[in-house]
Amino acid sequence: MNYSKTVCTALKRAGASEGDLVRIKAGALEYCGTLVPNTAGSPDCIVIKLPSGYHMSFRCKNCTVEKLQGKAASAAPSAKPLKKRPDLPEISMIATGGTIS
Repeated sequence: MNYSKTVCTALKRAGASEGDLVRIKAGALEYCGTLVPNTAGSPDCIVIKLPSGYHMSFRCKNCTVEKLQGKAASAAPSAKPLKKRPDLPEISMIATGGTIS
């Protein structure tokens, strides 16, 4: 994880590592999500993935971290092989991505 020494210390104190479910308390606000690597922001921010799929970051000095039980469930479904149906025409699909794709 690309976190500062301060963030690493806070995560270690909470016993949390990448993929863990965590609760972040920032003032009166509280968020639960999956701890993810900080790849683009300030190394002094903790990044979690919310159940909605969005990422949220918190400046470490303004929040507390609590590890919740277990690891986050993998959101990736298992791939099933497709069966080609000769009675249907072939199509092309373009996937452009998005916030949640």
